[in-house]
Amino acid sequence: MALKVIKKTTETLDIVEDLLPHSEDELPIIQYLRPNGQKRMMFAPVGKEYVKKAEGLELSAEWLPTGKVALYGKKEGEPEEAEITMLADNGKGENEPVVVLKRLIDRLKG
Repeated sequence: MALKVIKKTTETLDIVEDLLPHSEDELPIIQYLRPNGQKRMMFAPVGKEYVKKAEGLELSAEWLPTGKVALYGKKEGEPEEAEITMLADNGKGENEPVVVLKRLIDRLKG
């Protein structure tokens, strides 16, 4: 299943979970938009287990001109140099964004 966008939010993304409806099995992620890096909140259907596992992580995504999706993650409070990047295919399959996002969470939470 591909990542889905619910709606654009305000600049204050730290309170977005209170502003946007989403289910317990969807993980909020910041999506950076081209060409200016504008932020939008999106939700990834990763399941309750991964929503809980992702607590304490900063996660974001960006669609690349190559057709790939870049997923970024780090633990809250870590410097940007600690951020891990993983690439996903923009479509369905074993390398689709949600599957790669789960791999990223597993790697960060090891």
